[in-house]
Amino acid sequence: MNICRIASVFALLTASFFAVGCAEPPKPDGMPELYPCVVKLTQEGEPLADASILCLSDDPKLIRWAVTGRADANGVAKIFTMGKFEGAPLGDFAVVVSKNADANADAASASDDLGASGTTASEPVVSLVSLEFTEKATTPLRMTVEAKSNEFEFDCGAKVEIERSAEAI
Repeated sequence: MNICRIASVFALLTASFFAVGCAEPPKPDGMPELYPCVVKLTQEGEPLADASILCLSDDPKLIRWAVTGRADANGVAKIFTMGKFEGAPLGDFAVVVSKNADANADAASASDDLGASGTTASEPVVSLVSLEFTEKATTPLRMTVEAKSNEFEFDCGAKVEIERSAEAI
């Protein structure tokens, strides 16, 4: 009977550990309610894999909350706020897309993260997305997050390879 109690206590502690370990971290003070948001990116009708997404708002209450995503092999990205909280706050966003590669490598070795090409400042990089999509002021991509599950699909134009200095990114 003692072994059964020990086993029960061990099972309870193990379940508690996993329940606590898998829980989402506490949200920062003032973080708005978040709603599920998925963005699908295409380029010339094909998935735009490994692209970085940055959703920018003009609302002063939302500017402090980084709303980002990273497209998978199918061009689909779950959107996260502050990198670890799934979803996006209510509101209107300009959607900026970036996908870069080292200019000295082939385009298949594309880099990640908006502005982070993995190169030094003097090495050129290649933007694999038309430059209009890489700036808030020029991107035609817009999304409005509503109090529901949100899904957006955006086409990022023609395939390009635009050489730029790393400082410009």
